Amino acid sequence: MRRTPVARLLRRLLLAVLTASVLAGGTVAFAYWTAHGTGSASATSGMLALPSNVTATATSTRGTVSLSWTGAIGPDGNAVTRYRVQRLAGTTPSDACGTTATSPLTSPPTTCSDTGVADGTYTYTVTAVYHSWTSTSAASSAVTVVPHAPTSVALVNGGGTGSAYIDSGNASSVSIDVGLNSTSLASDAVTLTVHDAGSVHVVTRTAAGTAGAGTVHLTGVDLSTLTDGTVTMSATSTDTLTSVSSAVSSTATKDTVAPAAPASVSLSNGLGTGSAYINAANAASINYTVVLPNNANDAATDTVRVTLTSGAAVNGSIASGLSSSGGTVAVNGINAASLTDSSVAVSATATDLAGNVSSAATTTTTKDVVAPAAPTSVSIGNGLGTGSAYINGTNRGALSYNVVLPNNAGDAATDTITVTLTSGASTSATHAGLSSAGGTVGVSSINATALTDASVAVSATATDLAGNVSAATTTTTTKDTVAPAAPTSVAIGNGGGTGSAYINAANAGSVSYNVVLPNNVNDAASDTIAVTLTSGGSASATHAGLSSAGGTVAVTSINAGSLTDGSVAVSATATDLAGNASSATTTATTKDVVAPAAPTSLSLSNGLGTGSAYINAANAASVNYNVVLPSNAGDAATDTITVTLTSGTSASATHAGLSSAGGTVGVTGINANPLTDGVLAVGATATATDLAGNISTAAGGTAVTKDTVAPAAPTSVALSNGGGTGSAYINAAN
Repeated sequence: MRRTPVARLLRRLLLAVLTASVLAGGTVAFAYWTAHGTGSASATSGMLALPSNVTATATSTRGTVSLSWTGAIGPDGNAVTRYRVQRLAGTTPSDACGTTATSPLTSPPTTCSDTGVADGTYTYTVTAVYHSWTSTSAASSAVTVVPHAPTSVALVNGGGTGSAYIDSGNASSVSIDVGLNSTSLASDAVTLTVHDAGSVHVVTRTAAGTAGAGTVHLTGVDLSTLTDGTVTMSATSTDTLTSVSSAVSSTATKDTVAPAAPASVSLSNGLGTGSAYINAANAASINYTVVLPNNANDAATDTVRVTLTSGAAVNGSIASGLSSSGGTVAVNGINAASLTDSSVAVSATATDLAGNVSSAATTTTTKDVVAPAAPTSVSIGNGLGTGSAYINGTNRGALSYNVVLPNNAGDAATDTITVTLTSGASTSATHAGLSSAGGTVGVSSINATALTDASVAVSATATDLAGNVSAATTTTTTKDTVAPAAPTSVAIGNGGGTGSAYINAANAGSVSYNVVLPNNVNDAASDTIAVTLTSGGSASATHAGLSSAGGTVAVTSINAGSLTDGSVAVSATATDLAGNASSATTTATTKDVVAPAAPTSLSLSNGLGTGSAYINAANAASVNYNVVLPSNAGDAATDTITVTLTSGTSASATHAGLSSAGGTVGVTGINANPLTDGVLAVGATATATDLAGNISTAAGGTAVTKDTVAPAAPTSVALSNGGGTGSAYINAAN
């Protein structure tokens, strides 16, 4: 296109005006004109407006500035879509957002991000490019690119709850970590500032940063000068231009005063002697009681810890203690299983939330989890009944058992031997054991009254001072405390004397009694029936009973020889296998073994023949004797006098005697007919027999002849001195 001189002049004038306007801060763009063809013709002119409202903002990404502006409008009314962005450090420009004079921004048309911007303060301009014409905006407000603030600041060797405290243990050497942003540079410096309330005391530390995200470890920070209370930690980054980032802050609590020491610590669920031992039963869950003092520095948030040490160490703690007014807390569930059997060192401390630990209250506990060896055997020592093996109504209140102990090095004389009986309920008793050499101990005074009658399970164990219980040795015992029913009656079966009711010299060595038993379901054929005679001393005998259907049994061979003469108390009882005796059925028997004195003499009182000394046909059927009795205190009018005649066979008769004053009694009516004629081989004897049947020694009489055979009849008889006729008369003369 060829411009005419007029056109060229007009263009120069417009440029001068627009330049003046821009320099004056105007917003009018450069004017332009166009001409088409050659030669002379009219030209078209217009205005290219300036971009406006240029805004520059430092972003969260270090070294990046976000830009936006209001785009320019071309003379044809359309938005300009090509822009060049420049960054001015002071008055020195440099291309930004990847644009150059020959490579303007085309999309998006009114925003861009300037990256890789060094820390510093900048302004930005935007130039609109329209064909060969340009218009440049006014500079933006200044934007400063500084290091990004650290991302975090945190206490890393804090003590106490949540490891969040500065306490007496770490105050002189605290470790703090500062987390850095991903935009950090190795050339940045990290500054840590720590201060107490009111910044009365301030501690500052500086360290080199890292390239990109990372953590700066600041160790050995001495905060011992800071006052206890809230401590503020803040961290900033400073670049080489001394630009300082904003700060990141956090707080921690400083507490260097420990709680007061507990007043005491004691085992609360100990077992064994004095409840003072850790044994196999409680080792996995030990409880201690800790008494705390009344101390203003203590708090409900304090933790009370109990530590047990023996070979190894185990701890138990509770969530919190009591208030500053003191009191008692229970530290439970300490597992002492891993500790060595021995003396256990126990310490109790109080720790506050900051981790400050009080001095310790201490004690000792003994751990022993090894039980004694099991007893070798157990057997009843005072059993009754058959085989002395029963618990019955007599011994149930105070049973004894013999326990044999093994020869075992783990056993001790201080071990306790326990015998336990179980039948429905349980009962037990104990006794000190023997030494490790073994032996036998008697466990006595076991009251089995509450147990059910039946088979009783018996177990014997050994328990040491720590309360460890051995395995059990077992046996069984039968308990039977129900006695049989009492016999219905008892009566002498081989009594002598009057009414066969006496014990006399003849039966005293072997007396028998008949015992009638009731029909009772509790009685058994295995029951024993005992008859006991008592008079001065006692004598008894037994017999197996009958079945529960009842009946009569004879208890024989009772030797009453040692009993005193007189009334004898007789009792009959039934005793079962367990040794339970029924109530007694009683009677009385008289014992008399003293015979009357022997008669003094006896004589035939109705003898016939020469000297009235014969038993003949006339008196043989009723012979009479006179018996003379002595004066004797043992004789009585109730004694019976017996005269006995013996010749081939015997014949006798009796008569009541006289009193103890003696005298003569006639014994009459003796039928001597069965006797053999002749001199009686034994003759006549007289004895006295008392009511008990005791017979005196015999008194003998004079020899007696029995002759009941008359001479033969004469052949004839004639008067030899008769008078009168035939000398056949007895007359006055003869």
